[in-house]
Amino acid sequence: MQTLGPEMWHYWLAMGMAKTTRTDLVNAMEQGVLDNSEWADMVDRCRGCAWAECCEGWLHAHMEEGADCPPTCVNQHRFNALRQEVGKAATA
Repeated sequence: MQTLGPEMWHYWLAMGMAKTTRTDLVNAMEQGVLDNSEWADMVDRCRGCAWAECCEGWLHAHMEEGADCPPTCVNQHRFNALRQEVGKAATA
């Protein structure tokens, strides 16, 4: 079992992944497709991720141009879903 990493470091990794993948967390919360509890769950999943040590380097390499969330990210599906849900809510 993976031990949980430092909460603040993983918070910033998750924020960086959102930014790099162009996932608008503010709009997601404003539109009600993400709440504080779900965000906390995403950070906790990140804390338990075995790939987190490589994540920081990946983020630095992709931050400027943006990228799709890597399949190694434990929150990949949630980031993808949030982008879709925010897009749908914006066009509704």
